[in-house]
Amino acid sequence: MKKDAGHRTFTLAWQTGKLMGDARCALLAPFQFGVPIRLLAVLMLLSLFSTAEQAAAQPAPPRAYVANAVSNTVSVIDRATNAVVGTIPVGRTPVTVAVTPDGTLAYVANSGSHSVSVIDTLGSKVVATILVGSSPVDIAITPDGNHAYVVNLDSNSVSVIDTSTQTMVATVLVGSNPTSVAITPGGELAYVTNSGDRSLTVINTATGIVTGTVPVGKIPSHVAAPRPPPTCSDAVKNGKETDIDCGGPVCV
Repeated sequence: MKKDAGHRTFTLAWQTGKLMGDARCALLAPFQFGVPIRLLAVLMLLSLFSTAEQAAAQPAPPRAYVANAVSNTVSVIDRATNAVVGTIPVGRTPVTVAVTPDGTLAYVANSGSHSVSVIDTLGSKVVATILVGSSPVDIAITPDGNHAYVVNLDSNSVSVIDTSTQTMVATVLVGSNPTSVAITPGGELAYVTNSGDRSLTVINTATGIVTGTVPVGKIPSHVAAPRPPPTCSDAVKNGKETDIDCGGPVCV
């Protein structure tokens, strides 16, 4: 009886010790293998960041975008082959398209649905739809790509869109029946033609305030503010240009 009891006691003690040992190993396993696991996690994160950076660095494809007013679509043209490579549904009666300077976003004025469709040019899909004024007919993007100016024909206004949030951040009242908008090369001013009252409205883009109204001819329909050609500067230090690089010899 004592032998059996002792045997059972020994067996129970051994099993208890084994269970405790197994539990101890399980508890210590994360610490024993923590360094390799953490290293693997870091490597995976670095791989994800690298993939994201490569995607962000991917250049916009060489495309042209055509607004089809009756089809309610935008045709995507490969500029290398002059072939249609995609068709993107947008709002009603799209009449104009403007592309950001980096080529990653295209803004489409949908005159019939009083909205702007935002197209991701890399994915060739609409990523946002922004309600603006009545009958948007023209769009201009600031040189820094931060804002889009949308002319609303029937609202006598210009909607300002923040391109980072895809939201309308301001509405500027202009003349009667505005038809087009152009941004100056430095981005300081926006010019808007008002076909209904023979005028041009000048908007300070920093403040969103109309700074002038210029009388022009009958039914002004379009405005342009072309960028002047680059010129060399006479500012030279240590034989090198200090501001504008025109790609030629050092200015003297």
